[in-house]
Amino acid sequence: MTLMSGELAPHFKTTDIHGAALQLRDFRGRRLMLAFFRFAACPYCNLRVHELMSKATLLQEHLPIIAVFQSPAETLLKHRNLQNFPARIIADPEMRLFHLYEGELSVAKFVTGHVLHAPQWVQGVRAGAFDAGTTLGELRLVPAEMLIDERGIIQRAYYGRDVTDHLPLRDVTRFAVGDKTVHQGS
Repeated sequence: MTLMSGELAPHFKTTDIHGAALQLRDFRGRRLMLAFFRFAACPYCNLRVHELMSKATLLQEHLPIIAVFQSPAETLLKHRNLQNFPARIIADPEMRLFHLYEGELSVAKFVTGHVLHAPQWVQGVRAGAFDAGTTLGELRLVPAEMLIDERGIIQRAYYGRDVTDHLPLRDVTRFAVGDKTVHQGS
């Protein structure tokens, strides 16, 4: 079972990788993107980080991002690709938030992603995906992204079709500027 558009986003309290307290309620009154990534050294996730960083100015101004990785905080703090990422980063090695948001583990989606998107894997490696060490975490984890409105309602719940798949960037930027059409197709 996955979360759906129109549902209240499940509340959580945690700390970011710098030890600062963070809870979902802190973002009431603002739109928010909640993104679930695999692990710090995932080439596909690093490509997504670079893609989101290409819109850093827009996102910093209009759409805070909470990025949840299954890597431990120590690994995330060392990862150079995350140094300028405009997001509050959460280490979730026990995958508590991932499970709270009904994330998926899938061997089929892992294999499909690697077979169909091998060139992306190479791109991610070249972009420095492995600079923080080895693959730590659940390889079958499939990324998910939620666009949450000012009231805490999920306007778009996007669960990847495979381990490489993320919400289209145009939908993220539309949501950031207040376009109401991004919930369609969820």
